Amino acid sequence: MKLIMNSLKKSIHLAMILAFALSFIMFCFPTVAMADTCTNPGNPVPNPTVPFDGRMIHVENGKFDVDTQVRCLNKPKVIRAAIVSLYPATATGSIDQIVITGPNGKREFGCTPRKVVQGTDLIAACGGPAVLEAGDVRYQAQGSGFGEEPVKLGITFSSEFKQ
Repeated sequence: MKLIMNSLKKSIHLAMILAFALSFIMFCFPTVAMADTCTNPGNPVPNPTVPFDGRMIHVENGKFDVDTQVRCLNKPKVIRAAIVSLYPATATGSIDQIVITGPNGKREFGCTPRKVVQGTDLIAACGGPAVLEAGDVRYQAQGSGFGEEPVKLGITFSSEFKQ
């Protein structure tokens, strides 16, 4: 009986040491900290579920050039529609280039020259959904041919296909 009690005490003591060691490891190396993929998490995309959404830019002298620099996208996002809004609605022009670069400089979406009018879906025009990985994201776009009158251009992103 005494032998069983000594074995039981040793087993409990060993289990306590193991539990303490595991707790210490989990405390020192939290998995949440390892999952952070952004170099600058303090510079998030304004709405991580709809990156760059609703930003109106002023097209001057018929041209524009947009570069968001690096932003932090907190979670992956699939964009199935990118609808062009123009003011005035009768304006037309060309999107000369769109490049969305993701973590590690990997190009996640791109598009070459496309004529645009009010309601153009850039995702459909450029060949399919944009799959953006969580982490550092950079959006760049250039356009031309919008005429001499001032024009405002915006793009609304959606995870749903255009109706």
